[in-house]
Amino acid sequence: MRILPHKWSDRMLSKRTIRITLTDLYLGVICIFPVATTVENGGVVNKVLFAVLIALHLGMMCCKRLTKQTVLLLFLLVGNYALAVVNTTFPMENINLLFYFPFFLMYTYFICDNTDTVVDWFRSHKAYLYAVVLVWTLLVGISIFVPHCYYTKEGGNVYFGSFCQSVFRLGPAAVFIQVLALMLQMFFGKKGAVVFHLIPMYCYLMGSSRTYLVVGLCLFVIAWYLFCAQKTVFWCTIIPLMVAVVALVMVSAMGDKIAYTLDESHYGDFWFRITSSRSLLWEKDMTAYAEMPLLNQLIGCGLEFTIQVSGVWGHNDFIEVICSFGVLGLLQYLYSVKHLFRNSYKGRRIPFVIKLCVFMTWFFNAFFNMHYVYFCAMLCYPLLLVVIGSYFQKKQPQPKLEKMVA
Repeated sequence: MRILPHKWSDRMLSKRTIRITLTDLYLGVICIFPVATTVENGGVVNKVLFAVLIALHLGMMCCKRLTKQTVLLLFLLVGNYALAVVNTTFPMENINLLFYFPFFLMYTYFICDNTDTVVDWFRSHKAYLYAVVLVWTLLVGISIFVPHCYYTKEGGNVYFGSFCQSVFRLGPAAVFIQVLALMLQMFFGKKGAVVFHLIPMYCYLMGSSRTYLVVGLCLFVIAWYLFCAQKTVFWCTIIPLMVAVVALVMVSAMGDKIAYTLDESHYGDFWFRITSSRSLLWEKDMTAYAEMPLLNQLIGCGLEFTIQVSGVWGHNDFIEVICSFGVLGLLQYLYSVKHLFRNSYKGRRIPFVIKLCVFMTWFFNAFFNMHYVYFCAMLCYPLLLVVIGSYFQKKQPQPKLEKMVA
């Protein structure tokens, strides 16, 4: 006698079958970066994750949609990149510079071409988003009470750096977590996810980077706008909130940083101190760039040109890119950002305050710090744009159907 399988057992078996796709691996690995970046300071874990991500990205490019325009842009990138490498002096001091700019462009174009795939994946992985945000929040929350997670900098002031002991690793990771928290608000209607911005704000207030404080505040304003049921509630509460933030800044480590910056007894003029000496670096870099042959100004002077000129990289996306990849590289950089905005905003009615905060999240960081070389900040920014575009697309009023005339 042959025994037929029960229908319920078939259903249970199908439910237990887990099918992991290339998209799952690709976006899943991307979401791990803020945790890995926070717990380790320049170790092997992030390097391995980056290598895995590059392999996954190349796999995604082979099996996902790429527009003809993107293919042409990638050919332009390859040519420009090859010329820049030819002008680079080896061995390099920072080998990571070989990867940052080309991956930034490839990643940005890919997200624009596959927005629907990215949005659908995040919408279907609510538990995973929660897990990443909760793990990071728990780890950093515990580190607040660990003395080893603080470091001493300007004027002997003490700043918070969590387990990685660096605001330039902790800051980008915190920005990524804020973007994931915004996803929980926009995709799943979890207004309470606004609380996940509190630990990142502590990181900025007790850290030594004014840039990430501005970036974090911009993301918090977006979260608060979504939290408030009505615009009038938002505008009536945002001013008192900003006053409270200013008061917190004054009594936090960031207040010490600002006081140190404004102290005229320290070396340098106002702009030297307000930019942490970066205005001097920018002047040196651009003066050296202007003295290069016209061909180098067009195609680039080499990947470590700014390091050779002033001892450190440009701390400004526009200066770093034009010095390394020339005018051609800068045009590619600016086009990629414009393409990202156009792809996410086209046909949507997005409030001006949201647009302003999203723009400043990129521009302020790119101008005063650098955007594309700080990996967590770079990875999460296109995600922020496509999520906002998806959210406000749903909010569009449906046009009324006209009556048919017989």
